[in-house]
Amino acid sequence: MASFEVSDIQRDISAIYSSSTGHNIFSLYATGGGVALPSWLLTVPGASGSVMNIQMPYSRHATLELLDQHNVLDKQHADENLSFCSNDMAFGAPKRGAHRCHIAVVSAREVTSYTLTLDKNLGRSRMAEDTICSQLLLHAIREQSILSNDNGDSNIPNTLHRYRGNEFSFLGEADHLAIHRHIERNLLEDVCAKRSRHALYFPSVAATLPSPASSTSKGPVVHDWIHAADVKVPPGSIVFPGSFNPVHEGHISLALAALERHRELMKRVDPASLSAYPLVIFEIAAVNADKPPTAMDVLEARLQQFDPATNPLMQRLIERSVPYAVAITSEPLFVNKAAIFPHTTFLIGADTLERLFNLKYYLPAGSSAAGSASGNDIALTHLVKAMGQLADKHCHFIVGGRTRQTKPAATAAGGVPPVAATVAFPIADEDVFQTMETIFEDDVGAQCVFGLWPNMFVGISEEQFRCDLSSTEIRKQLQLQGVVRRVARVNVAR
Repeated sequence: MASFEVSDIQRDISAIYSSSTGHNIFSLYATGGGVALPSWLLTVPGASGSVMNIQMPYSRHATLELLDQHNVLDKQHADENLSFCSNDMAFGAPKRGAHRCHIAVVSAREVTSYTLTLDKNLGRSRMAEDTICSQLLLHAIREQSILSNDNGDSNIPNTLHRYRGNEFSFLGEADHLAIHRHIERNLLEDVCAKRSRHALYFPSVAATLPSPASSTSKGPVVHDWIHAADVKVPPGSIVFPGSFNPVHEGHISLALAALERHRELMKRVDPASLSAYPLVIFEIAAVNADKPPTAMDVLEARLQQFDPATNPLMQRLIERSVPYAVAITSEPLFVNKAAIFPHTTFLIGADTLERLFNLKYYLPAGSSAAGSASGNDIALTHLVKAMGQLADKHCHFIVGGRTRQTKPAATAAGGVPPVAATVAFPIADEDVFQTMETIFEDDVGAQCVFGLWPNMFVGISEEQFRCDLSSTEIRKQLQLQGVVRRVARVNVAR
């Protein structure tokens, strides 16, 4: 290995050790592959605080004996990350079969498996192939050690939330890496039960690449998510709350339009948080202030909408090198969202801004003064207090315009609804395009807050963004499409 590769390996191992918290330790079981990694691990200071056990059962008999006698997956290892590595690589005479390496990383919350098929036409030696296998194993352990650091004060590092072309630079162009992550459902259950504040999901670098099923590419591919609970997001991130039912072109266009305004805002109010590639977090609240709680299977379905492997809309962000994630929270109110996401900017529509200043949300529970002058004074006091808490958390808002529709949108010619992700629904002449400025003109509470914190809110003009798509109308159209299809099937059957 070249010297710069050695320094990279030492840096990654140091990062693993520094993320340990006394209980975040791991064991390594290598059955013939990744044998270079143990020496790398044990020659970097800090191993005694992170490495619990390293075993190398080489033969099949020794491996079966290990699994049978020691039961490495039993409860006594519940707080331990376990890494397994096996291989079928070059050795002596040329092999007829593929040169493969299999890795599994097991934690309390998930199992992640890696299958690496090496290009044997390159004529790599056994040592060279094992070095590659060891680097992949190190990558897997480092990723899991960071995400398993559940002490409530961990951070998502740049190497995980940005799409970096050199994430697997040690692989050749014709090497094929398949990654599968099994998401534990209890992560969402913990959020809904408020045992965790939020669950953060984001695709790895491999998720941005085409799969062999749709491309001749043999590069990395994954259709699942990296996920973590209660981690700190990078300062300067953009948090986009919504139900995303469904996610559509308007959501993505608004996120892209907000990036330039976000740069302008950060330069003015928080230069230290300014980033060329801020993380965009699509936040879905399992509990909403005006709606019933969202069912678990519905949350899972909405999360999968953001998979870049299946939704072309997400490729628009990837093509522009915009890193994104999806957060599931159980906090419907912004004052509580700010406690989860301090030093961030919330991206909202004008309709959400209007609700943010609606005094009914700031009256004490059970108050009989709703709508009265005294009730409004009480609510306004609580509104100012809540906005002060947002300011204390260094949170800001970017507001996109939204059309207030007073007439139902029409369907396409012939009564067949258009495609959800691409159609713009017709808007009636008297409908009004609301912006931040129009709401501040008419709302007393908004004027009061803006007077106290003039830099908290930044608007996006109609020229910068307008998209008349509506999730509500899309759902109606999709529902109508389903009715049309069912009627068509009945007519055919007759």
